[in-house]
Amino acid sequence: MNDAEALRPKLNFKIDFTKLKAVAELGVMRASVFMGLGTNAAMVSPPISHVLSDNVQFHFVPSDPSDETKRHYVDEFESWTIGNCLRDLADNFSMFLTEAFFIHRILQTMTYSEIEDLKAKRKFEKLNVGAQYKVLAPDLQLDPDLGEMFETFRLARNCLSHRMGNVTSEDAPSGELRIRWCLIGVSVVGDDGQNLLMDNATMGTDQSFVARGGAVRIGMHWKERAFPVGTAIRLSRHELSEMCMGVTLVAEHVVQKLVDYTKAKGVPVNVLEPIDRSEEPFAEGPEPG
Repeated sequence: MNDAEALRPKLNFKIDFTKLKAVAELGVMRASVFMGLGTNAAMVSPPISHVLSDNVQFHFVPSDPSDETKRHYVDEFESWTIGNCLRDLADNFSMFLTEAFFIHRILQTMTYSEIEDLKAKRKFEKLNVGAQYKVLAPDLQLDPDLGEMFETFRLARNCLSHRMGNVTSEDAPSGELRIRWCLIGVSVVGDDGQNLLMDNATMGTDQSFVARGGAVRIGMHWKERAFPVGTAIRLSRHELSEMCMGVTLVAEHVVQKLVDYTKAKGVPVNVLEPIDRSEEPFAEGPEPG
């Protein structure tokens, strides 16, 4: 041991995995609540007023358009709300992965340099959410299929941000833009051995019928929507609710793998406690570390 190593101070730090998980939970809660507010407002009949203010001299659209035009405004508003919530999910999960990366980097070296570590964190922040997941995947042994979900979110987010959701060849070189997400659901095992997810599309139909003694399974399932070039991204509130579940599942996966990595490094880990956000659900996110 040289003199520099002998004089190096012992690294003491505490990792709060509950607060780390709360970063991802906050994004899911925001998307769920804001989507609920927006889409519920879109269902009000007759439509609520679209007029920004009665006390201005300039109006950019007629204050009393036809019923058909009002319905068009509402439909576009609902689509805009859902699209913004999808972007919020992707952007917030990127923030979550950035905090996970910072913890992983310190554990990896068991040292801390404020300048170098913060520089690495800022560099990681500039990556898109799909690339961020890929950086962490090998060391933490993350499921690569789950990362693919966020890569599709990224492509959809870019299309929504830069082209108002209108899919072009830039978004989909293969001819269509696909969005995939995972969820926990109940499936019926058919005579052919295939699993059929029981959701809003199949419940109450002959497909959801389970014969006596038939098998029903609960587990992770995948869904997908495809939007060909020339069409617009339009998602339902039910689909985005399922995506919120998918983001929660992946966040739990990342946190658990980071806990396993921490234990492998010989660092004690406390049991994760659930966070009660019933009073201040949208408080400023905590700084894990």
